[in-house]
Amino acid sequence: WEAKLEVPVEGIDATEPAQVEAARHHAEMELEKAKQGGAAAKQQMEKSLFELLENARLTYYSTNEAAERYLESRKQGF
Repeated sequence: WEAKLEVPVEGIDATEPAQVEAARHHAEMELEKAKQGGAAAKQQMEKSLFELLENARLTYYSTNEAAERYLESRKQGF
């Protein structure tokens, strides 16, 4: 945990309950911050991916042109 969260535990007297509790509390806060950061990054990535796919052209230009001509031919008065 110490290496993962980069929570310094040096200088903490293991027999002092207040110091141990403060270190534990600090570690829990760092863990929660890391979880929130990961969730926010995932949400931003999903938003960016959605925007990219929303604006992506999924057909070739020639196919788009043919579809446009077909739809125009189906209008009344063509």
